[in-house]
Amino acid sequence: MSLNNLSLHLSDLGHREDALTSIQEAVEFHRKLAAVRPAAFNLDLADSLNNLSLHLSDLGHQEDALTAIQEAVELYQKLAAD
Repeated sequence: MSLNNLSLHLSDLGHREDALTSIQEAVEFHRKLAAVRPAAFNLDLADSLNNLSLHLSDLGHQEDALTAIQEAVELYQKLAAD
């Protein structure tokens, strides 16, 4: 969760590229954890994907932002169904 928070603070300070790098690292980290223990880490992955979508959109990467948020929504829906 720290990388997620770091990305938000970096973005607030106007360091958008660094924020994107940080959240991409968080997504990669949470993907690995969720692959091993989905019940424990899918929520963290979904939250990171949500933030990734926001950062990508801020930088004008609309298609990539849409892909990230769609994956986040799928995870949130799965979590809600469980």
